[in-house]
Amino acid sequence: MTNYRCDELETTPIAHIRLDKNGNHIIHSLLEHLQGTAEKARQFASPFDSGDWAYLAGLWHDLGKYSNEFQSYIRLQNGIEAHIESEKGRIDHSTAGAQYAVGKIDLLGHLLSYVIAGHHSGLLDGRSEFNCQEDRLNKRVLAWTGAPSTIVQANVPLKPAFLYRALGKKDAFSISFFVRMIFSCLVDADFLDTEQFMNPDAAYLRSSFPGNVLNLMEQALNEFVTGLSEDDAPVNSLRTYVRQACLNEASKPLGFFSLTVPTGGGKTLSSLAFALRHAQIHGLNRIVYVVPFTTIIEQNAEEFRKPMTLIPEISYDRLIVEHHSNFDPHKETAYSRLACENWDAPLIITTSVQFYESLFNRRASACRKLHNLAKAAIILDEAQNIPVEYLEPCLKALNELTTNYGSTVVLCTATQPAVHKRPNFSIGIENVKEIVPDPPRLYQSLKRVQVEFLGLQTDLDLVSSLKNERQILCVVNTRGHARSLMEAMGNNEGNFHLSASMCPAHRTETLNEIRRRLESGLSCRVVSTQLIEAGGPAS
Repeated sequence: MTNYRCDELETTPIAHIRLDKNGNHIIHSLLEHLQGTAEKARQFASPFDSGDWAYLAGLWHDLGKYSNEFQSYIRLQNGIEAHIESEKGRIDHSTAGAQYAVGKIDLLGHLLSYVIAGHHSGLLDGRSEFNCQEDRLNKRVLAWTGAPSTIVQANVPLKPAFLYRALGKKDAFSISFFVRMIFSCLVDADFLDTEQFMNPDAAYLRSSFPGNVLNLMEQALNEFVTGLSEDDAPVNSLRTYVRQACLNEASKPLGFFSLTVPTGGGKTLSSLAFALRHAQIHGLNRIVYVVPFTTIIEQNAEEFRKPMTLIPEISYDRLIVEHHSNFDPHKETAYSRLACENWDAPLIITTSVQFYESLFNRRASACRKLHNLAKAAIILDEAQNIPVEYLEPCLKALNELTTNYGSTVVLCTATQPAVHKRPNFSIGIENVKEIVPDPPRLYQSLKRVQVEFLGLQTDLDLVSSLKNERQILCVVNTRGHARSLMEAMGNNEGNFHLSASMCPAHRTETLNEIRRRLESGLSCRVVSTQLIEAGGPAS
């Protein structure tokens, strides 16, 4: 941050103003902000060979702030932050850069113009009845002058190879995905550069991790799993087999993988072992674990935390960030709130809804995290739950990430979805590599359930059967049905009710008491909805 003399303050174009602890005005010059944002955006887009394009978006995103009207406005506010435009005195400062990009660069300037025009309001439709991109490009903007030649005359870079191919094929999805990724780089860079000036305490909280952080995590996982494997139970030998298969296949090239492991086979920790080893071999930056249900996400997060507590150098709550609506607020920290904004952590655990909606959202706040999906190991737990009605765009997005953005996607489930490309399914994915050899044989080895059909049962019959058992689990489809069965069973210290409507803390407390009673051989009758994934403690 540059210190300016009083006479310089009158002429230096300003991006933001804040007050220091003594009430003095501190300015963030517009040139510093444009260059700082551009450099951060370049860094974010470098993993997919598009750093120079993101750099241009950063240089030009706030050109409209060079207008006399904006400079007069920000000075009149006496230190009120002008980065977020208020309705009163609103001044459009994003359209100017969008129009400049179109005039400066043939064709690809239009792609940058979407990014720049939407960096506050969100990505716009090309044409629509209200506030579309076409309207913005035809809008009369305030005159702006004074931008240095280093800003306005920046060199136009070459197209990334994958974008060149997409343009040649007129692949609209691939081109639009590129726009979203550059948009993500710009809005995250813009926010972080502004935060660094306006709120340095928050910026300080954001962690930087040592270059060997994934190696430290792998060592901790190895140490933890070695302790679990000391038991000679047959299931542990099978889990060891699955984990070793994951480690063996981790050196395979980036792309699509499937991890087909039945319940109880240890796929949760084994998939993490694959991702950690695969990421180090291929220079990936993070692991994103995507889970369809918030109830399962709590289980997985807890399994991941256990080994990470063995790392003395870094607190596990910085290594692992949960981003979902059911996250226990008692576990939330200032750092985790910040990391959820852009998924800047070694291991992100999130829901399918958060993951897929972010891929197609138009809002800047939702898109900030997208660039961190480049060069990432993305594990889709219970992959068969990809929403069928949105299957085509979801598969296309996953294919973009593996083909053009240097990522790997693992379809991790006991029941693999039929999403492979075939003659009657042209939207499917190709070249999926199975990690575990001979899954049918593994299923046979891990078979632990004998299914018997009891015929139609009334609730009274069911309650009578439950009462006759010392330890039993009854799973029904609805919360109402579970509640009525529990009421019919009566209030007994050995009877438990589990539901997705329970708050996370209450559910965890109940599960801990259930485990305690089971381990002690006490009576334990549980009536539950389908909120808990079946599996062993190391699955």
